[in-house]
Amino acid sequence: MLVYLGVFFVLALAALNIQGRGQKTVLIMFALFLLWFMGARNEVGCDWWGYLHRFRITQLDQSLSALIKDFDEPGFWLMTKFVRENDLSYMWLNMFASAIIVSCIVIFCRAHRDSLMILALLFPVVIVQLSMSGIRQGLATGFLMVASVAWMRGSKLWTAIWIALGAQFHTSIIMFLPIAALAGRKVTTAWLFGSAVILGPLAVVLLGDRFETYSDRYLDNSDITSGGALIRYVLLLIPAIFFLKYRTRLQSAFPESFELMRLTTAITFSLIPVAIFSSILLHRVIYYVMPLSIVTFVALARVAFPRLNRGFVFALPVLVYGSYQALWFLSSRHANICYLPYKNFWGF
Repeated sequence: MLVYLGVFFVLALAALNIQGRGQKTVLIMFALFLLWFMGARNEVGCDWWGYLHRFRITQLDQSLSALIKDFDEPGFWLMTKFVRENDLSYMWLNMFASAIIVSCIVIFCRAHRDSLMILALLFPVVIVQLSMSGIRQGLATGFLMVASVAWMRGSKLWTAIWIALGAQFHTSIIMFLPIAALAGRKVTTAWLFGSAVILGPLAVVLLGDRFETYSDRYLDNSDITSGGALIRYVLLLIPAIFFLKYRTRLQSAFPESFELMRLTTAITFSLIPVAIFSSILLHRVIYYVMPLSIVTFVALARVAFPRLNRGFVFALPVLVYGSYQALWFLSSRHANICYLPYKNFWGF
């Protein structure tokens, strides 16, 4: 546990003490560290053995055109095929996946102010719980982060392209295709509804048989619950609630990312019925939304509670996510089984 908490607090301390252009240099240094920490991990992550089994049994003689036609995540198959055909070990599958994820994280963080703080807050959940375990969705989430940068800059086409690339690794990301239509526009209820109506059916068509699979897994089995998902949803709700109170200040201080924050808040509140109906589905969706929620949280730390000490307020997100990570390791059976002790092929 101390290894993970130590990494988080080193990231957080750097974020609290390094400002301006120095953040970009330190961000690259931390990115290289994370590539080693994530990519060379050994028997770490709840899906480690599942992906190892998948790596060993994947048929390499499949037709790529058939995979694309069936929308059967050809990107991950190609990565697996490359590793195995070059007689590389399973570690290299994780290393290549981590390289893509870390690259996406760097692009995402550099697109926003306080990039080191965003990186620090990504560590407990998006990096440790997701990307160091469910690498396919970790890859998809990385591409969604890059898509959000294109969205913030007003590019509908590139938003859709990055989401489509993410779907080559985990098809569930297609549910976010409707947001591409909102790029460059003011986010309103009417536009949210219209884009969902127009592009939602297209997403279902693209999912094909996967739609039935996800329906069976996350909707028909709604009696299965994920308590951790509800706790992580609270992490999303905190900035969403305070966004409503400080939205005028946020719009003035962060005009370049305000519409992204507004979109994230709308998505967060739209998940309330999901939280009630299927915490398993919520568990899946939260990972996609959390990076965007973190952007809002960090921005709020710059404008919220104007009468309090600014250093203390800016440290509040660190206290929230740090407390969550500590409590997760202290109370979660999965955390202790899957992540402890931390082992690395190229280290300890």
